[in-house]
Amino acid sequence: MVGFTITHCKTTEKGAAILASSALVELYDCDIVSNSATGSEWSSAAIYCEDVDLGLEGCSMSANLANYGPAGIDAHDSNVTCRHCDFTNHQPSDSPHGNGDVIYVDGVTPDGPANLVLSDCNFTSNASTKSSLWTGLVTCHGDVECSSTEFRNNNSAGCMLRCLLETSGTFVD
Repeated sequence: MVGFTITHCKTTEKGAAILASSALVELYDCDIVSNSATGSEWSSAAIYCEDVDLGLEGCSMSANLANYGPAGIDAHDSNVTCRHCDFTNHQPSDSPHGNGDVIYVDGVTPDGPANLVLSDCNFTSNASTKSSLWTGLVTCHGDVECSSTEFRNNNSAGCMLRCLLETSGTFVD
């Protein structure tokens, strides 16, 4: 998918803007803005995926809101690659479960632990209000490769980048 905008989508389920399962999803130069998931169970405002290879390049995600779960990308048993992307102004909801996470990746893929690649990305003016062992502004339970990525003017009760490495997990900076 190239050059489109998804905005003001609302759901009480998972993935207000994009919901994907068992697929290859590639987004280029897209804007995903002001989407919301208001469900009382685990949900994500912008992108929810299971068993997916998700690639974003030159995309902008901003002002997404989830009552329970991450506001941006929620990826399970999936690999996520973000290159030249901007993530701005994701805020926690008023719900006691809304945490404001921008990206959350976990699980296992056929090739091993789920992984996250961040290359030349910007995280600006995001807020994450829950502090626990499991969350940060960006959380990955697997392999993480992060290069030329900046975190500016964010507010996180936890940490900016939380890597919970499985036995074979690695962090490359």
